[in-house]
Amino acid sequence: MLKELISGSLEATLKAIPKGKTLYVAYLASIDPRTKQPWCPTVRAALPSFNSTFNNSNKLDLVHVYVGGVSQWKTPANEYRIKYGITAVPTLGRYTRTEDGTLEQDLLVDYDCLDAKKFQKFVQ
Repeated sequence: MLKELISGSLEATLKAIPKGKTLYVAYLASIDPRTKQPWCPTVRAALPSFNSTFNNSNKLDLVHVYVGGVSQWKTPANEYRIKYGITAVPTLGRYTRTEDGTLEQDLLVDYDCLDAKKFQKFVQ
């Protein structure tokens, strides 16, 4: 199910994950105002699979996070590169809050998001 970020903040959204629950985060290229599509072709290719899987599930929760335009994304100081370790778009993050309160992170990166077997295994 597609969800909204809490107060527009990824940090607040991740902090709010309850113990024993998982949230998926799709790190995506921002929408190009000219084309009304994400600027990255790999993101455009991955979105149908992301949307189909998460929109058709009551058990899987997803939020979309846009990493910026091309120049914003390419800068080494990009917030998502520094704070969340995102190295490519698309990246699908899986954040699970363990019973002891630790937040575990796993990432499916770039072309692996387009590999149906890897994608399905990641979201199981």
